[in-house]
Amino acid sequence: MIPFIIALVIAITGGTATIAERSIPGDFLYGVKVHINEPVAGVFALTKEEKTEWQERIVERRLDEAQKLISNNNLDEVTRLDLQNQISSQITEFNTNVNELSLQKNQSANSSDLNIRLQASLNAYKSVLENLSTEVVLNENTKIENQKLISNIDEATKKINTDNKKLETNVGVIPLDTSTPSQTIDNSVLVLDKQKAAENLLNSAKLSYQKEKINLSTNIQNQISSKLSSAETSIEEGKTLIISTDYTNSIEKFQTSINTTNSAKLLMLSNTIKRGIEDDNNFEKHGNDIENEDFNRSENDD
Repeated sequence: MIPFIIALVIAITGGTATIAERSIPGDFLYGVKVHINEPVAGVFALTKEEKTEWQERIVERRLDEAQKLISNNNLDEVTRLDLQNQISSQITEFNTNVNELSLQKNQSANSSDLNIRLQASLNAYKSVLENLSTEVVLNENTKIENQKLISNIDEATKKINTDNKKLETNVGVIPLDTSTPSQTIDNSVLVLDKQKAAENLLNSAKLSYQKEKINLSTNIQNQISSKLSSAETSIEEGKTLIISTDYTNSIEKFQTSINTTNSAKLLMLSNTIKRGIEDDNNFEKHGNDIENEDFNRSENDD
């Protein structure tokens, strides 16, 4: 039934759905984007992980629309509240899915990654919106709505960051069987799981950093390198404590490494996503300038 519905929607809307993807609040086709395109795309998110990723993508789409409206000096209170409510709704569902995912076996690190990705997106868009306040001459109404949206993003980011602290604690921990409340955790076993989780996370972050390094400023590179080096040191200290059978402090060292590595990943992702947003904006502006030049040239030829 679902494939039939999708095929029917595509047949009815045709190229309209594609054109609608570029629309923003106030545009004629914006309803197609929000009420047809996105629900249809969401159908293909089958697993909890895919649903969570799609919810994060919806948040990014609403923030992208907001920054375009602000750039055009066209964000009013009604639109800002509508976008804000949609963002809050998606984040609430996102948090629920991430927390449920973290309780599944071998999914604790993945749930933390998803959380960090959303934090990074919020950080990136917040930075872009803050820059608009200084780089673009905004009218008073848009300036006020922009500031309110920034404050809302800041509050959401703090909440997600708090949630991530709990998720990070579960990285490398096998979820307890709730059917046996008396179940206990053997630190001598847990310490090895924590060590493996910390090492895997650090190695993954290093690989990502090598790929993204060229796109980051020297200042950001130095900060990330320092964090990754500190995370590596914590792992080595944890290994030393294992030898002396000090499992409790060893686990704390591996947990510190996990937290520090995630901090480096957040910094890297925030700046990478921000750069992508700015590149897209510049490309779109450049494309519009070319279109205007072609149009003017055509009029002059006539």
